[in-house]
Amino acid sequence: MGISLEDLAPDVPVVSIKVSESFNYGPTVLQPTLQEYDETSKNGSYSDVTDENGTGLKIPPPPPLDVLEKFTGTFKGFGFNTIFRPLSRNPKTITQFPKTPTDSSTSNLLQLNLTGETQVFSELLEHVPNRGLFDQADIDLIGLPYTQSIVDAMPNPDGTVPKKPPNIHFEPGLWMRVPQVEDMPELAASFCRMGSIPHGTTINAQGFRHAITSKGAPDIDPTDITPLLIEQVGIPPINEPHKTATELEKKRFDNQDADKDTTRRLPQDLSPFIANGTITQKIIDDPNTILRQANEGKNIIENAMFIVSTNAPPGAFGGGTSNIGFNIGSDEGKKTGASREKKSGNANAVDVTAQYWVSKIRAEVSPASQGPRDAVPEFYIDNEVEIPSCKKTVTVAYTQIQYSQMVMLDFNGIKWPHVTVATLAPIIDRKKPTLSSAMDFTGYMILLGIGYRNLPVGADFIVTHHATSYDYISPLKLDLTGQHVLITGVAHEDGVGFATARAFARAGASFIACCDIHGISDNIISKLKSAASLANRKEPLVLGYKVDIASQENVKAMYESIAEQFNGRLDILVNNAAHMEPYKPFLESDPDTYWRTWEVNIHGLFNMARVFLPLQLSSHSESNGSCIMINVSSSGALSVRPGSGSYRTSKLAVLRWTESLQAEYGEQGLLAFCVNPGAIKTKITEGAPEAVRNALPHRPDIAGDTIAWLASERREWLGGRYMSCPWDMEQLIAKKDEIVKEDKLRLRMVV
Repeated sequence: MGISLEDLAPDVPVVSIKVSESFNYGPTVLQPTLQEYDETSKNGSYSDVTDENGTGLKIPPPPPLDVLEKFTGTFKGFGFNTIFRPLSRNPKTITQFPKTPTDSSTSNLLQLNLTGETQVFSELLEHVPNRGLFDQADIDLIGLPYTQSIVDAMPNPDGTVPKKPPNIHFEPGLWMRVPQVEDMPELAASFCRMGSIPHGTTINAQGFRHAITSKGAPDIDPTDITPLLIEQVGIPPINEPHKTATELEKKRFDNQDADKDTTRRLPQDLSPFIANGTITQKIIDDPNTILRQANEGKNIIENAMFIVSTNAPPGAFGGGTSNIGFNIGSDEGKKTGASREKKSGNANAVDVTAQYWVSKIRAEVSPASQGPRDAVPEFYIDNEVEIPSCKKTVTVAYTQIQYSQMVMLDFNGIKWPHVTVATLAPIIDRKKPTLSSAMDFTGYMILLGIGYRNLPVGADFIVTHHATSYDYISPLKLDLTGQHVLITGVAHEDGVGFATARAFARAGASFIACCDIHGISDNIISKLKSAASLANRKEPLVLGYKVDIASQENVKAMYESIAEQFNGRLDILVNNAAHMEPYKPFLESDPDTYWRTWEVNIHGLFNMARVFLPLQLSSHSESNGSCIMINVSSSGALSVRPGSGSYRTSKLAVLRWTESLQAEYGEQGLLAFCVNPGAIKTKITEGAPEAVRNALPHRPDIAGDTIAWLASERREWLGGRYMSCPWDMEQLIAKKDEIVKEDKLRLRMVV
């Protein structure tokens, strides 16, 4: 019987836990003083800024998501599952084998399944409060719900393909990040996977090591499905999937031999699978072989590896599994000679360890599949995007998730490894796909409809990208004491301007001025002051102005006030305010609205620089002020999409204008450069299609914290250049010599 690989690649249902934007985790209304950051609580109350002793609240912020920031949207792929399951001899449920088994073991059946799989990650749960006792401060967790669905990809015994493959695993759960605990009990920051399995098992698997990032493809160690004898040794907890026990503690069974077709195994006859390479002796001996095979031929730029286990390592606590009575019985599956009289357990899941490799892969659109069972991303092109008549090659980067999980099932005095492996890639989960891509194009979005023609230049110049803030750029590590900062476009809490002002407050800036055409509310000012207090910084002077930067009179009036309040000093100017016209073709657009984009994005920056640059230069010459100007541009400056010509061309002009300012005033002390804030769902994107807005992957803090970090010291070599906030800044610094020597990150024509 021949089995095609296409037959072994079934469609897998997508099941998700949808957390709406209106759902936000928060503390009880009975204790609003424990709100973090002095924000408006999720239930409508306000928090207090101080405790009963007048001390500023110091609830530590949630930890960064780390590698979990890559767990977004829907991932789909294929894998392999092995399980030694109990073999019932009860006539009601006796297993019928195609061939009479000749092996001597009657307690177990080895089941092998090629699998199809989806994992769906929902919206973030932020500020999940856990209360501390006595001297231990409260902590906040952060994480995201997930669902895992696995279907059986095996053919029927007669060789036909099931019309509806059965689901063999379903797991709703949560991925959480727990912050470092310094007092009680002292613990490192950790990953936590909490999952519930319908068979009657729940797991709490923790990982107290940070994800380890390496260049190139992951180095995947072997795993082993050979069972372990419990009575022979006191089996220690299994903390790593490929490190179980010594060879002397193992017991190999005949059903592990691929060429034997009369053992207690399903399927018994593996010859069709051996022929097409899907189940071989090598794969049975080491299921991780499938993961290594899946990486062959792929351009893997880097990978991050981390491990979670239900068994805490020495010096740590927590984790574990819980099983229903049917599974665990009176002996927890540890005793041989299981029987009804002994009330023995049937299959006690006691240890769960999972190792993950999250890789960044560079590929051409559409990526070449290594076969029907290879996981590759999906792409769609918007209806309005023109497909070029000539052949075009587009290179993208996407995230691949691989894992190897080992569950130890205890029954009849033996530990039986249950190993599951899979390789997953992002897909689009839409009945009517209208997006251009399912994935973040390393900080720029094919899903913004850029299509095959003009992708942003240099999108993958930096290998690692971040959707949220991370430790290297944390404002808590900066010292901006004494700095005088002015930021435009700060009215909205979900915007880049507010995130930037908040980052400066947390970094210790002493004077912060904010302006916006909509004005700056008292609530915004209060939150900025509280952000500083919660970061153990001195409360800054925060000023708010209602200003249309396209009006020079408005800007001059603001200057008079700021110059007085700031004692004639300005160190840092962040030109963030911008305007974006509705997505319409040029001739269908309103001329005034179209031109308004240029009035704000170009004339507005002209006004700000005309009025405030002299103050910055004098501050630098007279009192060694920082004299840094950061102009917020866009990846749209480097790409073309029908319907947003005014915005894109204005942001392109900002790049050249900033470089011109640097050339003219650099010798007098100006350090000016541009940043792309990222693909963020903010007020300015309201004119974009809703499907596009909902898919934007970045959060405002990646822009705000990066801007504050870039302004924390003068890096002369950045003058006149362009950076993207989602780029990993440590990797950017490492490329300094290359950037300077080859004069990169500037606007040039290459011929």
